[in-house]
Amino acid sequence: MAIGGGEVGKLVTVWLTNLSQAADHESWGQPVEASDLYKKLSKAIRTAVSDNIPISEANKRQLAKLSATLDHRAKLAADPTNELDNTDLKDIKSFLEALQAGKEAVCQFSSPVKIPLKNDEVVIDDEDDDEDQAIPHTTQGTLLPQPSYESGRTYLIIHVHKIGIKDPHNYIEPFLRISVKDTTAYDCEPIQQTPVSRSREITYFVFDVDVHIQTPVEDLPVGGAIFFELKHYKPKKKLRVSTRCFSFMELDEIKDGPACLEIYKKPTDFKKKKLLLLSVKPLYLHLTLSLNKLPVTR
Repeated sequence: MAIGGGEVGKLVTVWLTNLSQAADHESWGQPVEASDLYKKLSKAIRTAVSDNIPISEANKRQLAKLSATLDHRAKLAADPTNELDNTDLKDIKSFLEALQAGKEAVCQFSSPVKIPLKNDEVVIDDEDDDEDQAIPHTTQGTLLPQPSYESGRTYLIIHVHKIGIKDPHNYIEPFLRISVKDTTAYDCEPIQQTPVSRSREITYFVFDVDVHIQTPVEDLPVGGAIFFELKHYKPKKKLRVSTRCFSFMELDEIKDGPACLEIYKKPTDFKKKKLLLLSVKPLYLHLTLSLNKLPVTR
């Protein structure tokens, strides 16, 4: 359902109320209630962006970032042993109040979807990136463990078998970078990296690893996609990484069983507007999808 311009202020007022209620539950030592409200607010914001809320594109992108911040807060708030400060909450409130007033809001809150650096930094050398980015330099990857399953929610495990490439012997330490993007190309959860390829076949890099998508399938953004970028280290450039190709899976295509995805030329097109196949040869990204749903507890 489309949202009219006059409804934006009312909608943001509801969001501010929900934010205040979640913060209250957090301060009262009610982690479950606080976490649920943060999740509810995050989902409402994603839905508004998908329904084309009449605000600037810049603010839409910032709302997507805000939604990711709230999801992160919800996970932290669910564990009463975590000590949380209110900096992000104050920044979120200021952002929403500016949006409520019809102003071009400035995003000050930090994005939780960046992976902290633990080893040497590597800069991605990509023509498809707006700017160089830092990622952990580890051949072991940065795959995340299985998230804590909630009853009544569906979780996706992707087993990455192999990716087809015509000249695999020409690349050093290839790995896959997996990200969940919404329609504005913003990350909905932490980006993950596989370990470097375990072995090589004539026209394949073999990975054989499980990737746990952290967000329940029910909460994945409408129109979004899961992206797989094949990256490799460049021997002539110190600590630099380049993209070779990419693939993606639409979220409405998620179902149990094997999947073969087409592979496209770089630069990575997160908005899926200009897609060019990497090769005329029948080369694909081979996956197996597993959907796991815990029954609702009563």
